[in-house]
Order: sequence, then C-alpha cells, then structure tokens
Amino acid sequence: MRLFRAVGRIVKGTWWLLVGIVTTTKHLLRHAITVQYPKERFEQWPRFRGRVAMVAGDDGGHKCVACAQCIPVCPAACITLERHREEGVKGFIVDAYVIDLGLCIYCGLCVEACKFDALAMIPEYEMSVYDKAELVYDIPKLLSRQLEPEFKR
Repeated sequence: MRLFRAVGRIVKGTWWLLVGIVTTTKHLLRHAITVQYPKERFEQWPRFRGRVAMVAGDDGGHKCVACAQCIPVCPAACITLERHREEGVKGFIVDAYVIDLGLCIYCGLCVEACKFDALAMIPEYEMSVYDKAELVYDIPKLLSRQLEPEFKR
C-alpha cells in the first residue's frame, strides 16, 4: 500500500514538473510585451487625457479670452485666473492664468467648458518632479509642449 502511494506521488510530481517546464518554454518562445522604458514608450490612445495645455493662437500668444468658464466647472479648484478690462478693448485681458497640476484630477471638464478652444489635453504623462512648486503651470509653461522628458541624473 505504501509502495503504491509513493509511486503515485513520484508520478504526480514528475507530471507537474513537466507541465511547468512546458509552460516556461512556451513563455520563453513568445514575443516580450515589456517596453524598455526610457528608450521605448507606449503610443497613447487618441482620447488619452494627459496634462492640460493652452492652445497657441495665430499671433503666437494664447487663445484665452479670460471668460472664466473653466473655473467653476473644475472639481479640484486648481485653476486661477487674473484678468482686467481696458478702455476701448472688447472683453478682458489675461494677467495671469495658473493651473496647479498637483491638485488637478485630469478630468478634462475645463477643456470641454472652453468655448474658444483655448485649452487642450495633450498626451504628456511624464510629469514627476521633486518639488511640488514645479507643478504650478503658468501661461509660458502651459503653452510649451514638452513630449520628450528631460532626465536629471
């Protein structure tokens, strides 16, 4: 009785060893799905919501007319706008437009609320920094589209 049990355990162990070897061999012969990160990057989907950016106008500036429609729809309250009126100029003049990406939840509601297409979601996702103050984006940083990150060593 003990002999049959011992032989059964040996046969069962050998069977599962062979199953493991076959499974490992199949995985070794497949194409790797790992991306070698700094050298290779995944191509983002067309509707990927990366960071918020300002769209440049025809004159090289920004398209923002300071209508402030983006501020009340932002659930994180991360947008700050300073504006003023000038005599003889229709509408407002933008003094400062700041988005704190440390607070932003990347929902894209500000982009949808903008009637003048002044904001867009760009496929930039590598925004890690050591200091939170670097996540506060003003107009020049919002207009820049840096898709290739700078690696600091």
